[in-house]
Amino acid sequence: MIEDTTAAGSRRGPPAHVVARIAATSWLILFLELALIRFLAGYVRVFAFYTNFVIIAAFLGMGTGLLRSRHAGRLRWTMPVLLVLLFGFTAYLAGAAIDVRTDGLEWLWGVDTGPAAGRHVPLSLTVVGLFALTAACFVPLGALLGAAMAPWRALPAYAADLGGSLVGVLSFTMMSAWSTPPVAWFATAAVVWLALVWPRRALVALSAAGFAVAIGITARLGSTHDEIWSPYYRITTEPQGLPGATTLNVNGALHQVMLDFSRGAESPRIADQKVGYERPYRFVSRLDTVLVVGAGTGNDLAILLGLGAKYIDAVEIDPVIARIGKASHPMHPYDDPRVHLVVTDARAFLRAPPRHYDVITFGTLDSQTLLGGMNSVRLDNYVYTQESFRAARAALHPDGSVVMYHLSGLWFIAARLFQNLEQAFGKPPRVLTADTDWLFSYTFVAGAGAQGAPAVAPGDPLRMQLRLSTDDWPFPYLRGRRLPTHYAAIIAMVLVLALGFVAAGGGRRALAAPDWPLFLIGAGFLLLETKSITTLSLLFGSTWTVNAAVIAAILAVALLAAISTDRGVMPPPALALGTLAVLLAASTIVRPAALTSVAPWMRWLVAGGYVGFPILAASYLFSRAYAAQRHPTAGLAYNILGAVAGGVLEYASMAFGLEALSWMALALYALAVWLLHRRDRRASFGAGAKPASLPASD
Repeated sequence: MIEDTTAAGSRRGPPAHVVARIAATSWLILFLELALIRFLAGYVRVFAFYTNFVIIAAFLGMGTGLLRSRHAGRLRWTMPVLLVLLFGFTAYLAGAAIDVRTDGLEWLWGVDTGPAAGRHVPLSLTVVGLFALTAACFVPLGALLGAAMAPWRALPAYAADLGGSLVGVLSFTMMSAWSTPPVAWFATAAVVWLALVWPRRALVALSAAGFAVAIGITARLGSTHDEIWSPYYRITTEPQGLPGATTLNVNGALHQVMLDFSRGAESPRIADQKVGYERPYRFVSRLDTVLVVGAGTGNDLAILLGLGAKYIDAVEIDPVIARIGKASHPMHPYDDPRVHLVVTDARAFLRAPPRHYDVITFGTLDSQTLLGGMNSVRLDNYVYTQESFRAARAALHPDGSVVMYHLSGLWFIAARLFQNLEQAFGKPPRVLTADTDWLFSYTFVAGAGAQGAPAVAPGDPLRMQLRLSTDDWPFPYLRGRRLPTHYAAIIAMVLVLALGFVAAGGGRRALAAPDWPLFLIGAGFLLLETKSITTLSLLFGSTWTVNAAVIAAILAVALLAAISTDRGVMPPPALALGTLAVLLAASTIVRPAALTSVAPWMRWLVAGGYVGFPILAASYLFSRAYAAQRHPTAGLAYNILGAVAGGVLEYASMAFGLEALSWMALALYALAVWLLHRRDRRASFGAGAKPASLPASD
């Protein structure tokens, strides 16, 4: 049993071997969290739209484990069993159809939504089951972390925690860059776990067996198809059935079909698709310079080359999809010297295009994953906002046109795209509907190509009044500014589970007397982190490298604040809160779009302050409060459990927009500082904080 009765001021910093243990445990927590985000989304395709629940579950399990750190010795025996249960449930779901009963307020790509889908497992059981098992897996990890940190001075131990997390992010980023499969991820995690439980032979044997079973399940899941893991998806290819055609699936769902348009005489379906692809270009005056965003495996490029395009910039965010297209597309468009591939985000490219274009083509992006796994924004959402279409208009020659293909699963998606284009170009786009909805159902032509287009009647569904999508509310697949009922139901169940976990971890006392200031700071920081990722994604692209860099930078800033606070270099709480308030208010006035015209080095510099200084101020507020904790394990537990609340609050952006996250975070921090000040009016809140109580042992 870990006793934690040493006065805060008399503690020493952890020795080197303890620092290494804390860092290794934190590395494993962060690495496993990122690996599970990719793994679960890859094999349970509907879960790709709920990957932020993996982060929430990890926080919940980690916080619960910290509350039960006195029982780390017993809890670590549960890790192998829990891991096998999680992977077994994932394998079961991978072979089942998911019953997605939506209310028509959101469209989910590539999931079973209709009665004919032969559903077997309800969506709620899928998400909540994976959430509960994921959270349970992180309980023993949190307990081990708490056991290592408890006897030592709070901030040096916390700095070791942050350092390990930072290395965990960098490690998984490298493995993603190498397109390593899940077997490699979990084998790496197994080595670190075995090192943490060594030399207890029975536990090592049980752990080795548990990880072996989990890795075996992973290997079997990956053996059914030749898989390639890109930084975004689990990708498989298979013959389509049409002459020369190959299907590309992501996370088990159809994403693209590589077509040989030269074989239309052999297949009416190929001939029909070629007509559909070529049709919008009848309204374009010339194709001397063309930009294709969402170039994918190359269908749009093959069509444009066949129509005589002289120069094409092909932008594709996923390097593996582009590589597959280059190697496997039957018409080999990427080998043509007129095509110039750029692997980046569409918005990032449109921000500073190298030239003006006669035509900008938006391919069928149809993202089937979330941006960064920490929010409810999808990877392609920022491509379809009004600001994105205005950027496209600015990149056109005066007589240029935008051509956009889209598979709109619900009427309001097409209506929103139509109205966004109308707002950006000042006149309605030309609308072409496809005879089939195989690869796309609508094609829009905006700009010069819309001249003389037939007017859309006022009663047409495309004219129905909708909330248009912007960079602040980038949700083209939501019908309106409200939380869809399936999210509300799942969140309610998750909150009930969270209360159960906390009660099990700390007893009734943990629920009745939490450390509210640190809890609120945790919730606020999660919102700030989410807002930082979305802001920098707008400035530098929604790529996996940008997301990894932002998370690593946030951890580095928090580490800097912890080290400097421990050495007595810190701003007064009032100054930190005031700075945070001013910076967050400024961020709602000076939007990221205002920085797009400056030089790249200046944009990086300004963006660093734009996002980094609020994070630094918030980190100082946490470090001041945490440094005074007599029981840092309990304090850190409540802070991490606060992040669970912050993860749930993030869904409010669906109703109120992303800027609302800044104001919510500021309100949470202000309330936390007020509570800390009230805790001891005789001095600054850091000097006289009442210690958080450790929950009673069971």
